[in-house]
Amino acid sequence: MRTFSILATLGVLVLPAVLVAKGPPPPTTCPPDVAAAIAAACPCDGATNHGQHVSCVVQQRNALRKGGCLTTEDRRTIARCAARSTCGKPGRVICCLANGKVKIAPDETTCMDRGGTSAGQGSICGVTCPSSPSSAFLDD
Repeated sequence: MRTFSILATLGVLVLPAVLVAKGPPPPTTCPPDVAAAIAAACPCDGATNHGQHVSCVVQQRNALRKGGCLTTEDRRTIARCAARSTCGKPGRVICCLANGKVKIAPDETTCMDRGGTSAGQGSICGVTCPSSPSSAFLDD
């Protein structure tokens, strides 16, 4: 009976703490630059695994979405751009091809062999390609 009393007392003391912990999340403060905030939370150069990087970006996006910090366009493109990146893919580069397409190549040499120019690492979304060395039409 004494054990039951102790457990009941502990339950009464712990239950309110559990209920408070499961309450609504604290309000999100919207950052002035959403892209910079996500990049700081999920750095591309620090990513050791592409899937983990994309997951990190999606978690950040969801928190910002719940806080009302994103435009409709942001909600649609953030995860897509993370998925179309070199983050967590060692050696991969963004390759600007002569036909105007932007692809992810296994490495700079492969990009150049395809007649492209490396634009470094990151996401292919919004990348500004340098001038191509050739204007030859390339197949994908």
